[in-house]
Amino acid sequence: MAHYRKRHPWYPEEWATAGENAHPVFELDGVSIAIAICFDLHFLEAEAAASLEAADLLLFPSAWVHEEPEFRPAALRDLARRHRIAVANANWAAGDVVVAGQGSSLIIDRTGETLAVAGEREDRIDALLTPHR
Repeated sequence: MAHYRKRHPWYPEEWATAGENAHPVFELDGVSIAIAICFDLHFLEAEAAASLEAADLLLFPSAWVHEEPEFRPAALRDLARRHRIAVANANWAAGDVVVAGQGSSLIIDRTGETLAVAGEREDRIDALLTPHR
């Protein structure tokens, strides 16, 4: 359906090679989906505005490590509002290694409202989203 490699490895990931392909948009059950991974968030506006505008949903897996725990949710809510795109963010869960930014996976609607945060309630993403195009 789509092929995507993280375009921007986090700076300490010197072993990683950046993906060269553009952000894809593909369709699944009538929902147009775009993809970005973790550190790509910092570059989405410049590189993928057209993909975000064309999609209903952004799939955004992350292993967020940030000193400001509200940065990721705030940036994703702002992105959702600006591009009228829902966001499904699976952020790594806290485990044996505890790093600032772990956990709190999110589902955000295209108005920027947080619909679900991991651990607060259980929802199915297909019950929360409807195509807007």
